Amino acid sequence: MKAPLRIAMLSHLASPCAPTGAEHSLAALATGLVGRGHTVAVVAPGRWSLEAPLRAAGVEVRTVPSRACWLTYWEPRPWPVVAAKWLRYAWPQPAADRLVRELAAWRADVVHVNCLPHLRGVTAARRVLAPRVWDLR
Repeated sequence: MKAPLRIAMLSHLASPCAPTGAEHSLAALATGLVGRGHTVAVVAPGRWSLEAPLRAAGVEVRTVPSRACWLTYWEPRPWPVVAAKWLRYAWPQPAADRLVRELAAWRADVVHVNCLPHLRGVTAARRVLAPRVWDLR
């Protein structure tokens, strides 16, 4: 195997009680990467029900608040609802700069962004010039 990588994995959700499929997928991938000898840190937007099992598996877990960006839907929505979502995302978010600082300090070899709504995660990885993998589901 080549030299182990430092991998930062960004979760768009941090479900306190019932994790989604995307969160379970991220946790399984993080645990598997640690099992292969890589150093993995997961950054979640809040307290997370998967935090304890991840830590037990050797995954570092960090918390940086962020807002997911749900701009697409399966069914049409009234334009005021869509406009409100766009405005909510466009509104400045102080934690966005904190995410950039965390990624820069951690010096990841690659950043994995879990799920389409984490646009700020992709932007943060780009700002620190880290190679990115954006897992779209």
